[in-house]
Amino acid sequence: MARGYRYLIAFLATVALFSTVKYIQLAEEKRKLLTDVEQIWSRISSLEDQRDGLTQELKEKGMVEAYLGLAEKEISQINAKLIEAKNTIIKLQLSMAELEGEKQKLNIEANRLGREAKRLSNEKAWLESRFNSIRELKKAISEIKREIYLVRKDMRKRIDTLATAGGNRGYIVKDGKSTYGRKVKIRVIPATEY
Repeated sequence: MARGYRYLIAFLATVALFSTVKYIQLAEEKRKLLTDVEQIWSRISSLEDQRDGLTQELKEKGMVEAYLGLAEKEISQINAKLIEAKNTIIKLQLSMAELEGEKQKLNIEANRLGREAKRLSNEKAWLESRFNSIRELKKAISEIKREIYLVRKDMRKRIDTLATAGGNRGYIVKDGKSTYGRKVKIRVIPATEY
């Protein structure tokens, strides 16, 4: 029985370890995504600077419209990637919160099962110590016999109560007839014949 609890505790510990590893992986992925977002922002600012520089040059050359369209297209693509990265971060945060809640539940369950296993092992040790000595074993047997005797005595009382409840409550004659099962014949013999 204790072996089963050990396996259960080992299983719960494995699940908790898995949840912790998954949590760490999600945190690492979140950190990478935040780094990517920072790089994208720096890329956006550099592209905006580049756009500003190109705007100045293209104004001078008269080709401002073509290059601005390309820069705007690239910026909109980067903004779309940024929005996608933000959505991914939000999903990862929700997933991390769920995993954290599951981890806490598993830790609580593991603690409860640990306490239960400890209680059962203590109870087993107490029973083993009690039944290892012959004197304690004899005491336990006599206690069980006493309990059996008391139960039988109680059952007999209930049966007697039920039997008298259906009968005539102990009267010998009921409705002019004898309720006693046998008829008694009394024979009187004179003393002189003996």
